[in-house]
Amino acid sequence: MSLIDQNSILPGVITEIESDYSSDYDTSLFGTTDSVVIIGTAFNGPVSTPIKVYSPEHAKYIFGSVYDSTTKQEASLVKNILDCWDRGCRTIYAIRVSGQEIYKDYQLAADTDLKLRVSGFYPSNRYKDAYFTFDNSTFDMNVTFYKPAERATIAEKNQGLVESTNSILVNTIDLYSSGFSKEDNLVDLIDKVNSYSYNNVIKLSIVDTNGNDVTLSSIEAKSLKIGDMFPGLYTIGRNKNVKNIVKTQMNISFEQPYAGFSGEYCKVLTLNTDITKDLPIYSANNDINVVLNISCIKEYDFLKTVGSIDEVFGKDDTDYEEVTLSNFELYNKLGSGFAINAEIKEIAPGKFKVKEVTDKDRKKTEIKNGIYSTLENLPVRYRVLAGANADDSINGSLPKLRAFKFAKANSVKMLNDSVELTANIDREDFSAPKKYSVEFKFLEQPEDIAKFTIDKKDIDTASIIKYVNLLPFADYKTITKDDIKDGEFYLVTDYEDVAVFGKDGDAPDATAKKVNVLFVGEDNKLVMLNKFVSATETDYLKDSLVVCGTDLYKCNSEIVSAVNPELKANTFAKVTTNEIGKKYAFVSMNNETFNIVSISDNGAIETLGTADDIFNTSEDENGDIFIVTIDPAKDKTKVTIQSNQLDYLTISEVVEKLQQNKGFNKLFNLEVIDILKAQAFFTDLEAAQQKATELTDKTITYDTTKLIAFRTEDNFARQLAQHCTYTSLKTYPTHGFIGTSILLDTSINAIANKVNGLIALNLSNKMVAKKGNGTNMLDRNNLPYPIGSKVSVTVGQYNMTTDDGYTFISNMAAGYAGMVSCLPLDQSSTCQTITIPTPGYSFNNYQLQSLTNAGFVTVKDSYTKGWVVTDGITMGPVGSPSKRLSASRISDAVSEAIRTVCEPYIGKQNNLTNQNSINTALKAELTKLTGTLIESFDFTLRIDNSTTQLGTIYIDFRIIPIYEISEIFGNVKITK
Repeated sequence: MSLIDQNSILPGVITEIESDYSSDYDTSLFGTTDSVVIIGTAFNGPVSTPIKVYSPEHAKYIFGSVYDSTTKQEASLVKNILDCWDRGCRTIYAIRVSGQEIYKDYQLAADTDLKLRVSGFYPSNRYKDAYFTFDNSTFDMNVTFYKPAERATIAEKNQGLVESTNSILVNTIDLYSSGFSKEDNLVDLIDKVNSYSYNNVIKLSIVDTNGNDVTLSSIEAKSLKIGDMFPGLYTIGRNKNVKNIVKTQMNISFEQPYAGFSGEYCKVLTLNTDITKDLPIYSANNDINVVLNISCIKEYDFLKTVGSIDEVFGKDDTDYEEVTLSNFELYNKLGSGFAINAEIKEIAPGKFKVKEVTDKDRKKTEIKNGIYSTLENLPVRYRVLAGANADDSINGSLPKLRAFKFAKANSVKMLNDSVELTANIDREDFSAPKKYSVEFKFLEQPEDIAKFTIDKKDIDTASIIKYVNLLPFADYKTITKDDIKDGEFYLVTDYEDVAVFGKDGDAPDATAKKVNVLFVGEDNKLVMLNKFVSATETDYLKDSLVVCGTDLYKCNSEIVSAVNPELKANTFAKVTTNEIGKKYAFVSMNNETFNIVSISDNGAIETLGTADDIFNTSEDENGDIFIVTIDPAKDKTKVTIQSNQLDYLTISEVVEKLQQNKGFNKLFNLEVIDILKAQAFFTDLEAAQQKATELTDKTITYDTTKLIAFRTEDNFARQLAQHCTYTSLKTYPTHGFIGTSILLDTSINAIANKVNGLIALNLSNKMVAKKGNGTNMLDRNNLPYPIGSKVSVTVGQYNMTTDDGYTFISNMAAGYAGMVSCLPLDQSSTCQTITIPTPGYSFNNYQLQSLTNAGFVTVKDSYTKGWVVTDGITMGPVGSPSKRLSASRISDAVSEAIRTVCEPYIGKQNNLTNQNSINTALKAELTKLTGTLIESFDFTLRIDNSTTQLGTIYIDFRIIPIYEISEIFGNVKITK
């Protein structure tokens, strides 16, 4: 129960004494130290976006815990934030490197191609346990959110709404009380839901057929109304019907669903229990609990209990978090690197083999975009790469042959070879190819034209509602008894003496799991009408219609069920026009697309086209009509273009008409390839050119031109150093920190082997800038450009424990960065205390010296000051002043001072006055640093005619930093 009931606040003054866990996180300490950004994996939170972190609790709230006990995975981001915080840093940014968006697109009731996208706030598997229901009742319109308690907001925690960490929090937006109605814009509802203070789990948007967010950019999206949204349960990250109770019933209605509805028709969802459909879970009879066979009283009450939804609708297998990345996957996501490619070679006709590319021009690929490129403009001084180690190899295995597999769209020339017809397909769709027949027909008789200009008043709404729940009329096939499988049984509806039969005509037993409905079709062949369904559910109600071939059948039985002992022969019978009362009826294709069919007096049917095409087609003043009929059938889909305009249209004009047809464009792309031939009139074509064109939509093959990056010779330390170098040159002086791999065996021999292995890496010599093809960048002296001074590599480890009792091992990188962020610029880290737990192992003096000489940062027990940093060094070149971290920090400070002085002059005239001003300002700024950070400085502005024309000023600086005290030698003399 809330301390303050939000729905019952009367006018007056309300006083609440806040607890230490305030309604918002304390931000007062942010900015009191140098800034550190931690880069790593997480179970939650935004990807590629720098987030300010105010405390470890805040980090956990946004990015999730360190460890997931269910998947037994550990994320690197939050644990390194905790390490950095415990070492004193209070200005922390976090960057999550991985995760894929979790969402599902839902149909709308309006006749539109736009869909409602339901997304998780961030990429996370946690949102599989977040869902909402929408009730569009006129006087009880609301949206109710369900989320796990771990996603409780601070306000919810403060109000005592979290009774248990293992519970479901329920929040309801009362739309009716807020003044919403079905006539209001859907985008207003979306804004209300997305901005609701207790909703931190679900986002809504409107997307087009390509998945683009058009919520605020599309006129059509803005015209959608709340009444266009289906009621029911909306989930994401679930695709398994656990109980196998799979039913979908959707109807067409010509009645206005809300005042001001301007469409010709709308879809009416009456039932859906199939989580794989792009429809919410719903029952118009308000008995969804009964339909799903769940024991609870109120509709959707089972959603309030942890785990209950899993008993009905299972989660998908997609890992939206990606906390366990391979080294190459992480390297690729970081970007600013290079990779070695693989390709396929045809070693024999139709046989391919994957190989590493040998051609030097194609062997390596630059990895441009990634996390590092997004961070180049972030003004954060220190950067920690978590979840990766300087001594990691970034190898990868050759990709599988299937990675080069793709579906190639097929094309065919038609209409005297003047146009090319190409199938619209998904390159990743490897399902069986589909066959199409495309044919043109002339409409000449008035009655032919009349049937395409249907007015909705010609269709009895009651009949549509009654007959619309049809089987997909493309979903049938001829079978024999030999096709029947063991463990399945079939209903036969046209035999006089057989109702059901098994493998050899035997009656099914009580354990049978599947049932198919059959009837005797043409030539006395068995025809299967539907796919496998549950043996116990009611599949067909009386008067349901089935379309098979060119005939229409109606179910005569009250219930068609595998366990119905009263099932009689002739369950399905042909129907005529008189039996349904009207000439036109709707046929549901997979409960998604509605076709209008014309039914002749003898019961035969003819597909006229989709509802969209029919109702969007009207005769102009000349009686012209142009429509595409798409008629799926057993072997191929028949596409018929019918018009009374073909007599006077050129081929190019026919193409233009087809390009405007939504139904045609979903299947094909039609393009003129011979402009001269396309100028001919359609009627000038020979009869042979007007016959049906056959097209198989795709060919499954392999792409021999494709390159797939799979490994790199680079290492994470060099990659980080190059990122910091680029950032320092372009925007803000930065320095990187990275650790080395953890030792699980801390024996003396293991430690010695560790030290020898790190020294053998010769990492310092690899710290040079590289081009996108992996070759070295050269400085003005044609030498490799050193960048090692931009990175510190730590060697060491210690245990840390989170507030929920989980213990993890730190590699000291984030801890060292946290310690450095607290040091004044005139203070070196050498021999300074670092407040860490007792390390998991320690080095002897020889090992410490060897690691220090190789550029690694270590810690040692000083006995007087506790654990201290052995030597504050970088991976800079041996003998270079930048080898010292203190010198590198000072040069960064000078660089920042120079940029601060010079940037205001960008865009001004390159004249003597401004040049003198820059000179004066630089001298004043550097003088402030003299005596504290630098001993002396000198600089010269190089200006000549060529640089002036280019708008360029070169400034040569020379500074002498104040070097740290690294050793004190004492000679002690004892005298009498």
